[in-house]
Amino acid sequence: MQSEKEKVHFTGAAITQLGALWFRAQESRRPKPMLRDPMAEEAVRKIDYDFNAIKPIAGGPLQVIMRARQFDVWTRSFLAQHSDATVLYLGCGLDSCVYRIDPPPSVRWYDLDFPDVIELRRKLYPERANYHLIGSSVTEPGWLDQVPGDRTVWIIMAGLTYFLPYGAVPPLLNSLTDHFPHGEMIFDAVSQLGAKMGRSAFKGTDVPIGWYINNARDDMRRIDPKLELITELKPSDQDGMDQLGTSYKLLAAVFNWFPPLRRINRMLRYRF
Repeated sequence: MQSEKEKVHFTGAAITQLGALWFRAQESRRPKPMLRDPMAEEAVRKIDYDFNAIKPIAGGPLQVIMRARQFDVWTRSFLAQHSDATVLYLGCGLDSCVYRIDPPPSVRWYDLDFPDVIELRRKLYPERANYHLIGSSVTEPGWLDQVPGDRTVWIIMAGLTYFLPYGAVPPLLNSLTDHFPHGEMIFDAVSQLGAKMGRSAFKGTDVPIGWYINNARDDMRRIDPKLELITELKPSDQDGMDQLGTSYKLLAAVFNWFPPLRRINRMLRYRF
């Protein structure tokens, strides 16, 4: 007898996590996927939601897949050098990253998101050694007290920063670099122009587009002098561009010619 599916009632930015889960599951089902994610495939089967009703913005699904793949590459590389690190995934949504990476038990892994998202994660994904879930908004005070600050940390923020209020990101970054002795963080960010385009794309919804950063090095130094830029990846720098359609490739090439367009969306890696 088939078990009853889990109903979801997400609103705001949390609703985008259903789309991201659907994109990863769809990609994983392809014969030669850019991202293999069997946990995402299984999670979609367990959720009572009309995923076919999702209407992604142009290039959205591929952006989700390429980001997940690049973040997985960076995460595996970091943990290969720091096998006893703490991993902190903020705004984890329904991403099964911890299962794709499959870190050793010596790694302490924390996934954080809104309480209703975490409640759904508990129903979708199995427990594992040294894996912890925190139900909280990243902007709520006190949640960081649940994470020991005694180890090198690897911080993941995928599809998070631009959904936060503009003034909320600097204190969040400051609290992270103050709490841990050293580490690295990765996230994707939009420019001011990218934020305007995002607000237009999500017009008529309750999905907010808030924080942006134009200069990945200088702007971040003003926010937190401890943060040192390691890598800045534009869409045209990423693997997988060869799988884009002709029109999207042409658009990406045009964007790459003009600095304001080139910075619309980037994947960033910092150390502190």
